[in-house]
Amino acid sequence: MAVAIWDKEKLLFDRDASGKLIPKKVRVEGIPEETYITIIPLLRGEIKKVRQGLDAEGNTTKDQELDIIKEHCVDPKFMDDELPFVKKYVVDAIITTVLKYSGLTVEDDTVRKAIDTLESDVKKNSTNPEDTRGSAT
Repeated sequence: MAVAIWDKEKLLFDRDASGKLIPKKVRVEGIPEETYITIIPLLRGEIKKVRQGLDAEGNTTKDQELDIIKEHCVDPKFMDDELPFVKKYVVDAIITTVLKYSGLTVEDDTVRKAIDTLESDVKKNSTNPEDTRGSAT
C-alpha cells in the first residue's frame, strides 16, 4: 500500500501575512468556453451558515446565491444594483465554482448533501484518524 504524504501548502487556503484569504483565479464550472473568475473560498463557518438557509429541496436560495457572489466573487465584481440582473446560468456557474473551490462537491447532488458529506468526512478524519505509519497491513 502506497502512503501519500501531503504537502501542507496544498491543504490550506492561501493567506497573506495578516491572515486574510488571498483571492484565487479559477476556471468557471459549467461553462463550455474556458472562462476564469477570481474568488475567495467559503470557510467552514460560512458553509455551515449556507446550510442553515437552504431551501426545502436542499439547495441555495436566490438571496444566498447573490450574497455569495457579492462576498466571494472578486473579479468580475458585481455592484449591488447589478446582482439581481446577473443571468441565471452565470449565477449557477459562479456558485458551483465557489462551492467546489471551498471543498464541496456539488454535481448532481443538492448543496445540503454536499455539505453533509464534507462535514461527515471532516468529523470522521478528526475523531478517528488513521495512522498507518509502521503498520504491517
